Amino acid sequence: MRWRDCLVVGVLLLGIAAIALAGTEDNALYLGGVRLDATQRSDGGWGWPLTYGAGTPSALNTIGPIGMGLAQAECNASNPSFRAALADTGALLLTKTNNFSPSDGYLATMLDSVFGGTAYRNFLMDKYYGPLAAGTYNKSGAGTLYSTATYVQLIRSQRAAGGTPNMAEWDLGMGVVGAVACGADPAAWVSGVKAQLNQHNSHAYYDVIGLAGALYGLAAAGQDFDPTAGDLAAASSVQDLAKILAGYQIKTGAGAGGFTWNANYVIPNDNDETVQETAYAILALNAVDRAAYLDAIQSAADWLIAMQLATGGWNDYLGDINGPGNPYGGENNELTGEAMWGIHGVYLSDVWVAPGGSDSGFGFGFLPFATIQKAVETVEGVGGTVHVAAGAYPGSVTFSAGSTTLLSDAGAGKTSISGPILLNSPHVTIGRMYEGFAIHSPITVSAGIDASTIHINWNDIYGLVTNNGDGTLDATYNFWGGGEPNTVGLVNADPYLPSPAETIYGFASSWGVSPEQALMMLWGMLLDPPAAPVPSPGYTATIVGGGGGGAEGAGAAYIVGDMVPLFLALTDASTGELVNDALVTYTVVFGAGSGAPRIVAFGVLSFDAAAGGYTGSLDTTGLAPGSYDVFLGFGNGQTVQYTIVVTK
Repeated sequence: MRWRDCLVVGVLLLGIAAIALAGTEDNALYLGGVRLDATQRSDGGWGWPLTYGAGTPSALNTIGPIGMGLAQAECNASNPSFRAALADTGALLLTKTNNFSPSDGYLATMLDSVFGGTAYRNFLMDKYYGPLAAGTYNKSGAGTLYSTATYVQLIRSQRAAGGTPNMAEWDLGMGVVGAVACGADPAAWVSGVKAQLNQHNSHAYYDVIGLAGALYGLAAAGQDFDPTAGDLAAASSVQDLAKILAGYQIKTGAGAGGFTWNANYVIPNDNDETVQETAYAILALNAVDRAAYLDAIQSAADWLIAMQLATGGWNDYLGDINGPGNPYGGENNELTGEAMWGIHGVYLSDVWVAPGGSDSGFGFGFLPFATIQKAVETVEGVGGTVHVAAGAYPGSVTFSAGSTTLLSDAGAGKTSISGPILLNSPHVTIGRMYEGFAIHSPITVSAGIDASTIHINWNDIYGLVTNNGDGTLDATYNFWGGGEPNTVGLVNADPYLPSPAETIYGFASSWGVSPEQALMMLWGMLLDPPAAPVPSPGYTATIVGGGGGGAEGAGAAYIVGDMVPLFLALTDASTGELVNDALVTYTVVFGAGSGAPRIVAFGVLSFDAAAGGYTGSLDTTGLAPGSYDVFLGFGNGQTVQYTIVVTK
């Protein structure tokens, strides 16, 4: 017995306990992956529905959706056994000759995403899409040569002859997804989808899954459509079609979240919601407009999670069992893969963007997205993170569903955004320490958005930041192109970086301190601390040191344990008036000239009207005897510096 067989036996023995484990998307994907791994046959495929046809070759037309489901488990949490199973599926795919399925295109792309390289896509282009484009595809080796257009028509004709024309919408829509993912020309596939939608029958079987597959394909190809005939003729766009599809979801009752199998059975508490329709509805609505349908797809994914069987797999509907009246009922490998694909599509938590990536892929593994916008649209709304590789990204970025974090892998010195950034949603983070961007475009928070939940930090900002929303926008710890923060509305930009973020990091590294500590030093002393007090323009600075056993003033000596008073008075040189609204910081450094400086204290002085200046104190308890440089910073990086001596 293989290791993965032992593992699934353990899951089966858990019985009902396994249901409790499947309460989150991570557990659901893991248990589904274990189940598909265990039911995989030695040839790399699966039986359909579950074990039917043992001893015969696997059902080759289902390895696409099943393999996609297993890949979701692997990408969610890498597992050696899942990878081995996917490698077996890939090997099976490479044995195909003239017996391809439309779903093989997206499987090939996913396998390349998991394992790297282009071997699987190249194989599909060479053996499937290439011959179709040339009109030389010899389907099943029967001798009739097909072009993409005639092959698409064959699929339509076969579904019509079988009495299920709506299923052609699903076949061809997923064919579009596969072609786009592989980089093949999807035009003929798209034309077939549109022609089939004009024949849509909402009273026949497979109308919901047909519409879902068609919409997913059109969205993948970036196509709009205005049906002119059939039961969908009232729609005038893909967005209208998506609204129709969303209307097939059960909103209340025991099955809330699931999508019905037919447009005429949107009936709460009637057990008409099905796993397959729900999975493809998620994929379609997620691709058309994730932000608009986030609540719908999230509740659909939660329903799928709740429908997971104790085995880790899925059947199609509540009470769906295999029996004399339902020979293809019960647990189904294809449904398991599709359910997992739908769940991961909603709860995908991390995607990547890189120069040379492709928005036609899936955004993880070895196939990152090309644009930040595509990545944001893929994960926003449920706490997703977009990881951006070093490079220049010219496109605009709009956040629409919230709960999204945008980070760079290489920092602001190597990663730039030049398109405008629009925040149409709350709960967004752009940049953090070591993971910010150089942003050369305006950043705008839209009206009505809770700006207090948005954080824009540790970036180099060269454009205008506008807050039209409610509350104060957090834009602290950014570099503003060497000048004052350029903002409109309620924006908290203080403290801000006196130098680009990369400079701060480099300075921190050379001094062996954290970036925050380095920033305190830079506020107090800049990169090259002056040897004598240098007041800000228009300021007259007065410093006082004293106490302990030494003489008062700069260079005074103190005994370990003394409290050293810190004092700075600032006077406006033109008016002679005391300045009481400056930011005055102090940084105390031991061994500044030794090549191994160490910050021992830093902070902010408070204005004391009675004392006539900014006051604070340094506790010398625990300090080593020696000389300490005190930097008092004020204004825009200006500083005064003096030395104190601490003795035993």
